[in-house]
Amino acid sequence: MIRLKLNDIFKAFPYDRYDAYTIKITRDGEYDLTDEITRSLYEKLSTSIKQRSQGDPVRFVYDREMPKHMLNYLMEKAQLKECRIIIAGGRYHNARDLLRFPKVGNHALYFAEQRPLKHHTLSDEHSLLDQIEQRDHLVSLPYHRYDTAIMIATEAVDRLHSTAHSHHRIIILETMGHKVGWLALGSGLAGGADVILLPEIPYDEQVVADAILRRSREGKKFSIVVVAEGAISKRMAAIRQEEKDGEEKVEAMLKTRTSELAANLEKLTGRETRVTILGYLQRGGTPTPYDRLLSTALGSRCALEIMAENWGHMMAYQNNKIVPVPLKKVAGPVKYIPENHYLVECARHMGVCLGS
Repeated sequence: MIRLKLNDIFKAFPYDRYDAYTIKITRDGEYDLTDEITRSLYEKLSTSIKQRSQGDPVRFVYDREMPKHMLNYLMEKAQLKECRIIIAGGRYHNARDLLRFPKVGNHALYFAEQRPLKHHTLSDEHSLLDQIEQRDHLVSLPYHRYDTAIMIATEAVDRLHSTAHSHHRIIILETMGHKVGWLALGSGLAGGADVILLPEIPYDEQVVADAILRRSREGKKFSIVVVAEGAISKRMAAIRQEEKDGEEKVEAMLKTRTSELAANLEKLTGRETRVTILGYLQRGGTPTPYDRLLSTALGSRCALEIMAENWGHMMAYQNNKIVPVPLKKVAGPVKYIPENHYLVECARHMGVCLGS
């Protein structure tokens, strides 16, 4: 489209001929994973990608129809003579970049801004996963269901036990869960964590340290702490409630909360402390067979509802049946963990410290 409209785009310039060619330069980005995980994999990848805007060019792809003299001119001006990989490619086909093409004055060439569609019963403020109430289980692309996600997190707890035990360390495992702590609670309990910290229950660092020291006096020289990414201390809870911009302050504090928790526990207990952040590892991987069967059952029933033109419904698994439920009935407030939930009570009975 751009090639066809070159005369319109550049009509202000007095030239007889207009041609367009595409190039793509890939720069080097340093990527190094240290032995001790102090930041999430996502943060490290983000740092690496940002470095690519300043790194040395390592790959140059150009339009094979570009004249030789123009290619030489570009390589000289862009200092690409030392580029290791030079490829004669085809034309560029990235539709996203096409939509972002600069507005140059001809409104007939503009693309209308694409805005996300909103549903009248669903809130933009919270995750869709937290707003669905009428279900026993939930499957949502690109996420896996609770069964798969908790399996990945529980396996991580299991693997960390070996290192924590052999090195007499405190190991903190951060799971996903910005508003609610279902994954942290389930994986921590299933994996045998000693401390579980949830967004729903503000924690006291001294209480956590006392629980770890009590284990040490009993001859247990290590502890596993599972913390949801949105878990907050009692001090942070007070800031959120009492200060005018408390919500924004707490959100900023959460970015470094886990590393600060590790440093504080090390001071309070004298035990070497390490952090592992699962991050998006919980969203990928291979789904469990049960999740695959459930997804197939939900998808097939959804297809039947579409054929019957029964719109505005969600397929739900309830009482061993797949049933359609109107969206206006399933949208609701965030599904927090109730304080008297049986898993919370189970954790307390098992001697797990919840930080309060």
